[in-house]
Amino acid sequence: MHSSCSTCATTNGCAWCGSLDACVATTDTYVMADCFGVVFEPPCPPSYVQTTTVEGNLIVLGDASLGGGNIHVEGPCNDDGCRESGLHSLTLDGSFFDVKSAGPVSISAGNSDRGESQGSEIMIKAGDGTNTVGGAGGDFFIFGGQGSGGKLRIHFISIFNV
Repeated sequence: MHSSCSTCATTNGCAWCGSLDACVATTDTYVMADCFGVVFEPPCPPSYVQTTTVEGNLIVLGDASLGGGNIHVEGPCNDDGCRESGLHSLTLDGSFFDVKSAGPVSISAGNSDRGESQGSEIMIKAGDGTNTVGGAGGDFFIFGGQGSGGKLRIHFISIFNV
């Protein structure tokens, strides 16, 4: 088969499957569950990876037949403050949430400048074990980074106004 969209899409009986980055038989595109972005004839799009800027709200919805509804962001670090790993990523899907930074991570809640009000909360909660036969709540772990001197430092700071 062909290795590019332009040669594949100009050949009778062939179609370019963008999601697989492969040339397949035209008839196969109707039965392949993982083949999306099919090109049956030229012109081929310049890229199957879109760059989209969103101003306002972003809603990502999965489709029962086409899939989706997940968020995955990944890229090289392009800042002088990056660490050796040099990559950052964010993955959010139906079973997993993972954030990796090539530098420091900061999570902050909103401040409040209204009288007699408090700033916003930060809530981190492990999952509930809801099965009535042996269900248990999920564990909560906090790990500090390992130092070459063998010390592990974890600081809990609580500030109370009395």
